[in-house]
Formats: sequence, C-alpha cells, structure tokens
Amino acid sequence: MVKQLKYTSRRKSGVSVGEAVAKDLNKRLTAKSNKSDSPFVEINVNEKELTDKGFDEFIGVLVKCIKFKDDEHPLGRTRVTELHLQGNQLTLASLSQLAEVVALSAGDLRELDLSQNKIQVETAEDVEQWVLFLKAFENCFVLKKLDLGSNPLGRLGIEHFARVYLKSGLDFLEDDADALLGSELVEESASVETAAKPGKENEPKHLKKKSPNKGKGARLSSHTHVDPTGIKKHACTRGLRSIPYLILSDVEPSSTGALHLLSMLNVQRTREHLLRYLPPGKPKGLPDSEALCKSIIWRPNDTLDIHTKRLLEVSEALRDVKSDSDSEGQDINDEDGTEKAAQNKLQNNLKGEYSRKSKRVRLQAIKEDGLHGSTIWGTALKMMLVSRVILLDGQGHPKEIPEVQDDKGKSENANEENNDSEGGNEEWAEEEADEQETSRAPSGTGYREQDDSSSEVPTFSHIENVQPYRVRRMLPTTGNVPQAVARMATQMAAVALAEVEQVTGPFHPSAQAFNSDFPTLQEAHEPFVSERAAGQGEAKNPPPAGEQTPRKSSLAPRAARKLPRDLPFDVLRQVIAEAVGADGILDHDQQERIMEYGASWHALANELKFQGAEEHQQIWKLLDTLKCFEYTPW
Repeated sequence: MVKQLKYTSRRKSGVSVGEAVAKDLNKRLTAKSNKSDSPFVEINVNEKELTDKGFDEFIGVLVKCIKFKDDEHPLGRTRVTELHLQGNQLTLASLSQLAEVVALSAGDLRELDLSQNKIQVETAEDVEQWVLFLKAFENCFVLKKLDLGSNPLGRLGIEHFARVYLKSGLDFLEDDADALLGSELVEESASVETAAKPGKENEPKHLKKKSPNKGKGARLSSHTHVDPTGIKKHACTRGLRSIPYLILSDVEPSSTGALHLLSMLNVQRTREHLLRYLPPGKPKGLPDSEALCKSIIWRPNDTLDIHTKRLLEVSEALRDVKSDSDSEGQDINDEDGTEKAAQNKLQNNLKGEYSRKSKRVRLQAIKEDGLHGSTIWGTALKMMLVSRVILLDGQGHPKEIPEVQDDKGKSENANEENNDSEGGNEEWAEEEADEQETSRAPSGTGYREQDDSSSEVPTFSHIENVQPYRVRRMLPTTGNVPQAVARMATQMAAVALAEVEQVTGPFHPSAQAFNSDFPTLQEAHEPFVSERAAGQGEAKNPPPAGEQTPRKSSLAPRAARKLPRDLPFDVLRQVIAEAVGADGILDHDQQERIMEYGASWHALANELKFQGAEEHQQIWKLLDTLKCFEYTPW
C-alpha cells in the first residue's frame, strides 16, 4: 500500500506548506519501523505557491528520508513513487536537489509533475544546471509521466533537453539489470508492483485483450507477486526516451527550439512500445492532446507560427505512414496494388512537404536567432574555423585557380541578392536543395580571387578567408590526450598567432565582433601580438592565397609549422574538439566531417558560389553541408 502525503486541500500556502511537508517527512525518520509499514509514498503539493524557498524547506529532508535505511527496509524507509509539484512558481534553482531525489528513486519514481512553474533556461550557467537535472533520469526505468508543460523553457531549454534526450540510452539487455540495480534491489523492488493496484479504467486497452501470462507484451497482474525477472524486464528501457507520457506543451519554443523538438519527434518510440516494459496503469491528469501525440506530447504550443507547427505535424504524419508501410510489408498482394500506390504517393507528398518546410523553418530560425541561436550551430562553425586555420595550408593549394564561369551559379547569386521576402527564403532553400540532390559533395572547382571587403553583407569569402591563418589558443587537454600533445598544441597555437594578419570577416579572430561571438577563444591574444609587434613590423595586407609568400617569425622555429601534419588525425580532432568545447555537443562523425571540410581547398572554392547570399543563407548552406543542424543519437 502506498502512503499518500497530500496537501492540496489544506488552507496553507507558500513556505508554511513546505514546513508541513518537512514535519511529516521527519516523522518517518524518527518513528519506530515495522516491517509491515510500506516504504512507498506519494507526495502531492500541487498549486500551493511554494516558491523556491518553500520547496527548500522539505527537499533536503526528503533526500535524507530516501537515503535512510534500517533492518526492516534495507532499500530505504521512504521510496517516492509520485511527486506532484504543479503550479508552485519553482525555478531552475530548485532542480539541483530535485535531481538527487530523481537519481535516488530511479527504480521507484513513476510520475513527476513540474508543470505550470517558472523553469527557464537563459544563460550558460542555467544550461549546466538544466543538463545535470536531466541526466538524473538516465537510470529511471519505471517512470511513466514527466510533465514539464507550461514552463517558459525557451530556446536553450528545449535545445539541451533534446541533446540529453537524443544522447541517452534506451535499449538494454536484461543481464545488465544486476549491474544497474544490485541483486538486493532486483529482488525487493518487485514489491512495488503490488503497491500500484491500478483500476480497470487505467489499464491499457491492449493489455485487456491479452492473457496476463502469455505473449511478448504480457504483464503480471497488479495483485500478483512479481518475480525479479519482471524488474529486469522494466530495466530494459531507461532514461528520458523510455517515458511514454513526456509532456512538453506550452513551453514557449522559438523556431530554433522547434527544430530541436523536431529532432526528438523523429526518433521517439510509440507509447504502446514503451508501455510493454512498464508496470500496468495509466497516469491521471494528461492533456487533451494526448491522443494526438505519441510518447512526446508537444501540443499545444501556440507561440509557434503556422509553418513551424505544420513541420512538426508533417514529421509525425510521415512516421505514421512509414510505420504502416513497414508493418504491412510482404502482406500486400497484387490485389492491393491501388492501395499501395496511394500510400506511396501520400508518403512522397509528405516527404516533399517535410523537406520544404524544414528548410524554410531552418532559414527562419537562423535569421531570427542568429549564428549563436543554437549551441550546436555556434560550436560547429567555431570548430570549422579552427580546423581551417590549422589544416588549410599552402601545400595543398591548387597552383592554377580558374575563375568559375557558371551561368547557373551567376543566376543563383543574382536571385539570392534580390531575395528579401520571407517566401523568397523558402524558394532559395528549395533551389539549393535541388542542386544538392545532384551534387552533395564540394564541386572541386577553383575559386575567384576578388576583394569584396567593401560589401556590407557578410559572405563566405569574408567568413573563411583564403589565407591559411592559424588558431590563436588551445585549452589544456585532459582525458585520453597525452600531455605531450597538449604542449605541441600550445606551441602550434603560439607559432600560428605570430603569423595572423588583419583581414575582414565576422568569423575571423581579427574581426571586431569576434571576441563577443567567440569568447572562449579570446585569451592570450594581446601578449602574443605585442611580442610579435616588437620583433617585426605589422603587415598591412595579407598576400594572395595562391602565392604563399614566406614570412618571418621571431617566436618559434619554422619546423613548428609541421606540427598539425605530424599529429594523428584523431589526436588532432580531440585537441580541436576540446579547444572549442565540442565534446558532448558534436558527435564523432560530425567532428571528423568538420575537420575534413575545413582542410579542403575545394570546399572553400565551393563556398564562394554563395558569396552574394544573405548571411543567414550562407550559414544555412554551411550547416546543411556539415550536417550539424541538430544533435544526433549516440
């Protein structure tokens, strides 16, 4: 039997309610324990305006209760199965201690309601707290409902939720349960099954039609003692991706946030699939839109514009059609040819609409939120820059540089320069998508040498200057990277900095806005510049990229220029990834793709085809080529 601590009917509110919860929890620490006493508790403090201060009154006591064990209850005197905190004006500050409760209750917690609070993620410090909270769910294996609805999570909140969601594990073997739970927990946690006792109205329909003792998706009766193998089965799915009722409605996403929400929708499992690995019973208080969604309940989100909302709808519709097509498989015979053709036509239409809407929303998101509207975008561009200034040197530079004479390219540039309307962005994206279908890789054609530094519109010629400039600074390396490599990287950065010349472009270290856009690469700039200025005169203009005229340096021997080529590719990747903070943001394939792209003169030549496009269009092109618009599952 579950002990209910319910405070919704009490007249008290605010901090006094928190004190009342703490008082009741303290009784569980001091009262004499009987083996017959159930350790399972449900805590309901909905709509009591606790605030962070009131929450702080009892959360520490709750952690102590969960950790407290005795002979009668070796797994703990208090085991939280449900925690309802809806409408209490809680902020991100309350989540650090709540994360500990979640982690300690991985095998017990079934519902967590944090809806209608004030959880908002805006700064780098907020992101760090938010990610730590979300990672506390990585071992939860009986959690059915997590409600974060009606919180102003914002762009960063949704993005980093998507990052943790996509990179968390889901499928595990039953043999792994002992390592996760421990033998005692596997044996004793089985009793939680008998504590729930759901009514028939909460039992999933597909379970009513099956024998409780037969079939792959069979479940043991809630009134029957559960064998330890039942707990092992539940532990086969864990983490955020295993939650069948994950509520993210009314979280105020921007277009950028919606794109990261889309990445979660594209990999979510169906609710029916996830429920196979969970105890029976349906949570209460679900939104009306629950039937329209799969495991992620994202409707409604009224701040989304019509195109972004349609993109999310098409994504789910496309997955439904594909799922139906895969399930039918070989069952479709010749007599069903008409139906199959209609289904294929519908699927193709949805794919076309998805492609168009996706590119439109991506362009819109970059235009609205800018280069650093998303952590992964800024990190990808930063890593590409650092890779290029280190790896792109004169040894691989083509001797002859033919001028691109492409009527199609000229007409595209002309269209892009005159494309100012929102609808025009979509047309530009569609034309670019058609070109990429025929030639995805860089074309390999030469580039035009021209000085467009007077242009007010940033171009790829600005962004990625053809001169082989070097990275200014490397952070100290840790982990698997040897200290010798760290010293080599530092020496390489010092030599590179001595050769940096003044150029234009918003993404080059000498640009006026670089320090504000890329703060992690600012340190150690001035000291090196002053030493260089003392040893040699400041160069006024960089030489043409094709000439590669030798330059003198008083800081280090010329042999240091070969350091990047002397390092193994993967070691250099680790050094660059740590320098720009790419670990945990960009996966291994994305990092390698960025480095190969940054080391290619042909890629640079291909970029110049789009020098007449607007800045957000150029960024779209680059991110699309690098496949770094969204996070990827491990």
